[in-house]
Amino acid sequence: SWESAQKACNDLACAESGDTKAAGYFSSFASTLQATPMPSGDSAAAAGNLYNDATKAARELTQLSHATSVAQYQSTFTSSGFQQTLDQFDQDYNALGTALGAT
Repeated sequence: SWESAQKACNDLACAESGDTKAAGYFSSFASTLQATPMPSGDSAAAAGNLYNDATKAARELTQLSHATSVAQYQSTFTSSGFQQTLDQFDQDYNALGTALGAT
């Protein structure tokens, strides 16, 4: 839903507001994940990877939310590799589900 909301934004303030909210969601997800007991082995490793992805996404979204111009926002988006972070998050989320299903 973040992506849909961002596409609907017409100005930098709207985009930054969405980024701030999404950063909070990723941070909350990471905290909840870290507090959730996991079986050892593949599940624990997958959870660790997903935690790292979520905290990285939160950091990158926070950086985006502090841009002072559209040009800086676009530059930060590109240089941060945020899309790659989201792709990795999706992959690791699926890997955790698979690992938990195998236990």
